Amino acid sequence: MPDLEAAAHPPHWRKRHPLGQASTRTIYRRLRSSRLSADLAIWAYVYPWSFSLQAIFIAICRRYGLAKIIEMCTNHAITILPATWVLVCTLTAAWQKIFDMNPRIGFLAHADQYKEASACGMFLAPAKSIEQMRQVIFNDYVNASLAGLFILMLISLLAFGIRTVIRARGMNAPTVKEAPFEPLSPPERHPQF
Repeated sequence: MPDLEAAAHPPHWRKRHPLGQASTRTIYRRLRSSRLSADLAIWAYVYPWSFSLQAIFIAICRRYGLAKIIEMCTNHAITILPATWVLVCTLTAAWQKIFDMNPRIGFLAHADQYKEASACGMFLAPAKSIEQMRQVIFNDYVNASLAGLFILMLISLLAFGIRTVIRARGMNAPTVKEAPFEPLSPPERHPQF
């Protein structure tokens, strides 16, 4: 009688993992028993030859412990990592739009370019008069001020958010409160015109 388990599973289950610490079958069992995503465990089983992501994941799990990784993933890292990336990209872009020395990118450099041209009596496209040159300069300063204001707003939102989270985590009771139920009043009937 043939070995049913050997026939049911491909031969790479019995091969050693590229890291040399455990077989792919053992890694599959560990991932499944850790209640991690079933997709990740199946992916580790189906594609054992693509070990680069597996190796990174296993190295992180060994360094910090699988329970800590699962706790991070289920608690806050899923929200914090993308939000941090958006924060970094937004602040970098706003900083570049204000202070970059290239007039095609930075508002202040563009305003300086138009200011120098108007001091020499030249007109830069699309301006065709000195009033339009002044308007472009004014618009660049307004845009730079707004970008700076948005940077300050973003940083203050981050600071207040962190402060709120720290306060909420310091309390033993839940900090969220549900608004009391208020029934809707029946709509008023307006006379037809």
